[in-house]
Amino acid sequence: TPAFPNTGVTLSPSWSVSTVGGTLNSPLPSAVNNTAAQISATNVSIAGGATHTYTVTITFTVSAPATALTCNGNPNNGAYNAANISGGSTGSSSGCGGLPQAPALLVTKTNDDGVANEGASTSYTVTIVNNGNADATGVSWTDNVASGLNVTGVGMLATTGTGTNAGTCTTVAPWSCSGITIVAGGSVSYTVLADITGDPGTNAVNNANVAGGGCTAGTPSTPANCTAQDSHPIQAVPDLTPTFTFSFTAYAAGNTRDVIVNINEINGVATTGPIQFFVPISSGFAYTFSPSRTTASLFAPNDTTGMQNANWSVTTSVSGYTFTSTTSIPAGGMSRIVLSSQANSPGTDANITVTIATGSGGEVRGDNNSVSLAQSIQR
Repeated sequence: TPAFPNTGVTLSPSWSVSTVGGTLNSPLPSAVNNTAAQISATNVSIAGGATHTYTVTITFTVSAPATALTCNGNPNNGAYNAANISGGSTGSSSGCGGLPQAPALLVTKTNDDGVANEGASTSYTVTIVNNGNADATGVSWTDNVASGLNVTGVGMLATTGTGTNAGTCTTVAPWSCSGITIVAGGSVSYTVLADITGDPGTNAVNNANVAGGGCTAGTPSTPANCTAQDSHPIQAVPDLTPTFTFSFTAYAAGNTRDVIVNINEINGVATTGPIQFFVPISSGFAYTFSPSRTTASLFAPNDTTGMQNANWSVTTSVSGYTFTSTTSIPAGGMSRIVLSSQANSPGTDANITVTIATGSGGEVRGDNNSVSLAQSIQR
């Protein structure tokens, strides 16, 4: 009567029996868990003082989730076997032993930012844990992008458990890590770097598939604990770009003119967080900012209204002026700041330049963050 845990243990249908001094009924049936009288001998005579020995060989396959590995002599707990004798004399006996041990791998994958922003760079953490009671050797895993991403690198992050080895990872696509050993109870984790390339309204989907240690390679790997997926909807983000509104750019020495700086949101998403831009000092010109101004004088006698200087503060350094605002710019809107530009040095040509700081207002794009306006002072 062979018996063992039904979960995580598979009994091979073929087994073998050999005997010294005895006989066997044949043919042997297929092995079935916890079923009695599968191997038998009938009408057997045993001489006084003689011993008949039967050796039964049973093949078990132990998979990752195997449980109840300690034999306590009860059926369905450990590797248990019993024999019964009937006839001129009766008797029974049983024996048990521990089942083979096996690894039990579980892979998880999470986006470190918890969000997928349009055009942003992001990272993922892949963790493989061995919940089994045997070391997993020769393990590998691959990173498989389903949509919305371009992976740019994979590297080892951390290991736990003495003897755990993170193996080696590829430095170019296709991205994978191999030669991994994870001791029983240990874990290994990796960082995956990626750029969000999909459009808002779609999903950034990334998978990790494990092979070895009880996992069968595939897309996805099997069983389910050998594959992990992270999926986040791609969110639209603000996009800021600067422009100028101005009258004339040719000055006579001593002239002062107003120049309007427009900070425009062009992606239909309101800004979040501080916004900052920088205006470097221009040779031959001096710039003045007044937080109380609400109008700009471009073409007399009419003034341009709607200036929002009060929403901005400025700090001055030897290299220029840094403007900062914590007031949100609405989707598709703008913030307008008027500066006074004074021409001081005859014969000077110089640009007034505005550069929005990377990440201002929650934006990601940076290739449209700067604009210059050429100015000149007559001799």
